[in-house]
Amino acid sequence: ISIGCLASGYLPQTLSIKWNAGAIQDGIMNFPPISNGDLYTSSSQLTISASDWKNKPYSCTVTSPSFFLNVPHRRPPSPAPHACVNLVSVTPLSPGPIPIFPLAPSVSASLDLLVNKIAPLTCLASNLPSSTGYKFTWLQEGGGNLPFTTEDPTLNENGTYSVASVCSTTIDAWDKGTKYTCTLTYTGITSPFIKIISKGTEDNMSPPIVALFPPTSEEESSKEYVTYTCMASNFYPIDIYIGWSQDNQEIHKSLYVNSDPTWEVENASYFIVSKLKVPYEDWKENKAVSCVVGHKALPLHFIQRTIDKTTGKPTKTFVNIYMSDSNLSCP
Repeated sequence: ISIGCLASGYLPQTLSIKWNAGAIQDGIMNFPPISNGDLYTSSSQLTISASDWKNKPYSCTVTSPSFFLNVPHRRPPSPAPHACVNLVSVTPLSPGPIPIFPLAPSVSASLDLLVNKIAPLTCLASNLPSSTGYKFTWLQEGGGNLPFTTEDPTLNENGTYSVASVCSTTIDAWDKGTKYTCTLTYTGITSPFIKIISKGTEDNMSPPIVALFPPTSEEESSKEYVTYTCMASNFYPIDIYIGWSQDNQEIHKSLYVNSDPTWEVENASYFIVSKLKVPYEDWKENKAVSCVVGHKALPLHFIQRTIDKTTGKPTKTFVNIYMSDSNLSCP
């Protein structure tokens, strides 16, 4: 799960963003400042596990020569349509420019991209002086206006508002590089704010190599629970889905744990590990389990490996996946 801290409309350019007052050092990606006229915008992204997201508090601390802010990250009451990317917006100065941030579809954040062939596009506006008076429109290149939904505005710590607008397109149109234009108009501001979203060229794409490992002999001896391990390696770009199924039914994500994707310098690629714990009786009764991995560099976008007690060796299948919507939301 990724959460973000966004600082916009500040001066001077020098600024520091820390997570939990600097106690967290791993899983952080800080982006360089972007100039918006005379002011600057910076952001930081923190990747955490689903269990940590449920059980631990998070805050970002923003400091510069001219201000200090500590902002707690609050879990939304329900998942946003664009799922796991949750943003905390910090605007230290008085309302000024309204920055617009386009958010592209994410495989790990929304299975719609691979399963239902739907690509959700998001336009996030920050530093709005009021919770009313704004209007979004979406335009598809060569296709006219698009339907969309606009979320309720979120109150920022400095009294301004952030709001996101989401539209959906087909994965075929997205993959072809079709351009989508998000336009925001605001009462009292003459010129509209415009952002264009399109899929960039993916160079050096690499499909994951998937390995599925049986439980250890020590676990079998305990006769309580056994653990299956699924590892996907050598993939690029980072965006990946990994889950489990049994008897052609999804296994709920609360029953398994996925690591964060880790960069391997020597291979110039990522790897990820998922662990599923099941009762020993399921293993004893030879119930097969499958590890399902989704990545856009794979044939059919999915690969499935299956293992049971009798064979002890996984089988590989490229599959078309049709999953229910019940487990697609983020924790």
